[in-house]
Amino acid sequence: MPKALLGGNELWIQARLVSYSGTIASQFLRSWEGRVGNCFELKVNHKTVLITTPTHGSITGSGSYTPGTSATITAVPNPGYRFTGWTGAASGTENPLTITMDADKTVGAAFEPDLSDADADGLTAYDEVTL
Repeated sequence: MPKALLGGNELWIQARLVSYSGTIASQFLRSWEGRVGNCFELKVNHKTVLITTPTHGSITGSGSYTPGTSATITAVPNPGYRFTGWTGAASGTENPLTITMDADKTVGAAFEPDLSDADADGLTAYDEVTL
């Protein structure tokens, strides 16, 4: 059992991990000089950004976040493609996108061939990587 010294006295902590309704909580029983009491809970709550695997690109920013905090996700198109918008729990075309983690979220991104011709050579950006 782990222990910590506090003012020359030992503080023994016994913990038990429990899970309910998707929330993880650790229940601690505290013993001070052999006496058991002061039962309390420490809740460890988090929200998760899950990324659906897109074709023709990728997304960064998945992970676990504290509820109420912000997560920044970024769509990264493969060469010859361009990002066209978010799917799932996100919408719009802002990239990168900051979302508030008020619930678990699954996010995807859509990409399409980039038909621009930035170097004016008569080939689209998509053609330049596929030909």
